[in-house]
Amino acid sequence: MSKPRKRMWQGRTPADRAAHRRAQLIEAGADLLGQVGAAGTSMRGVCRRAALSERYFYESFAGLDELMIAVLDEFYEQTEVLTPDDIADGVAYMVTRPRHTSIGELWIMPTDQA
Repeated sequence: MSKPRKRMWQGRTPADRAAHRRAQLIEAGADLLGQVGAAGTSMRGVCRRAALSERYFYESFAGLDELMIAVLDEFYEQTEVLTPDDIADGVAYMVTRPRHTSIGELWIMPTDQA
């Protein structure tokens, strides 16, 4: 018995197309989340922004909460984390500052989060 062939469309397998649609939905979700906040983000709005039907939304996500988790996961995967050297540089700055200056707070965070 032969294996069923996967239908290619524009040189992409069904799995590739599904992964691409998922990425489109995550990007659209991130855009809306940044523009209108969580309360203003809806499944239909995400689908409109991604130019995809609701069918494709549910192909990738069980609901809006699952999409929001994927959006946050994507954000944190792309965020550069602080190293011990970064913290040490901040402490060294505080210790070596000119005597006539005062530091009330020192926030050290990746520039992606600033």
